[in-house]
Amino acid sequence: HVAVQYASRVLGLEVVGTASPGASTDLAIKSGATAVVDYRSHKFEDADAVVGQGGVDVIFDVIGFEYESRAFNARLLDRQKGGVYINIFKDEHDLPRTFLGVARWLLGLGPTYGLAAVLPEAAVMHELAKLVEDGSLVPEIDSIWPLDQAAAATERLETGHAHGKIILKVAKDPL
Repeated sequence: HVAVQYASRVLGLEVVGTASPGASTDLAIKSGATAVVDYRSHKFEDADAVVGQGGVDVIFDVIGFEYESRAFNARLLDRQKGGVYINIFKDEHDLPRTFLGVARWLLGLGPTYGLAAVLPEAAVMHELAKLVEDGSLVPEIDSIWPLDQAAAATERLETGHAHGKIILKVAKDPL
């Protein structure tokens, strides 16, 4: 949701998201998505919100390889139009597929391919903090857990049903 807020509110981009119906769709719209594709009942590559616009300029993929292949096969990104595919790989299993995507780009067979590793950098964190302070970015909190319940908080995260950030409370003072 923070990436959607950043793209729509800070960069002024039109965002088409994918989500399941209900709370996930509501969060995507609240975060700034102008259209949301229900991935359970529609293939995102066939959705009017995407195809009706002749494709998209950027795909920011936090899911992985299956969606990457579908996006490339549907030609949602056009290299001549400057389309960019950004893959947030999660583990070592995503790395070979990511290199395959980069190879496609280098051979002229696919769109520009970006890799994003989520690493904290002081300058970026300070900039994000300013955007939170001025209200441009509003973190959505799913739940707050005491530190001694970190295992339960991790289980909540791993369900894939969290709608927002899960916070571990270290201090005794309320947030």
